[in-house]
Amino acid sequence: DKNKITEVYMPIFEPVKLPFADVKENDWFYKSVKNMVFSGMMNGVSDTRFEPNSVLTRAQAAVMFDRLIKYVDDRFDTLNQILRDKEEYC
Repeated sequence: DKNKITEVYMPIFEPVKLPFADVKENDWFYKSVKNMVFSGMMNGVSDTRFEPNSVLTRAQAAVMFDRLIKYVDDRFDTLNQILRDKEEYC
């Protein structure tokens, strides 16, 4: 259905900050942590701690890879749907 709303974008004019006390804006990894957290790929170990210098466990890596695979699958599904819709209307 071409009238179906599939995405909504909302501009954010305020800077979004991480809630983690152990990740500062001047840390070299700040943007990467921010991207991973807000994309849903990673979470902190608590609401206020990320522990960026701790060793990544196999379980944490497995969860991260699982989320990444699901994210990529969702993107491919969306792309395939767009292409199918385009073929219907062309």
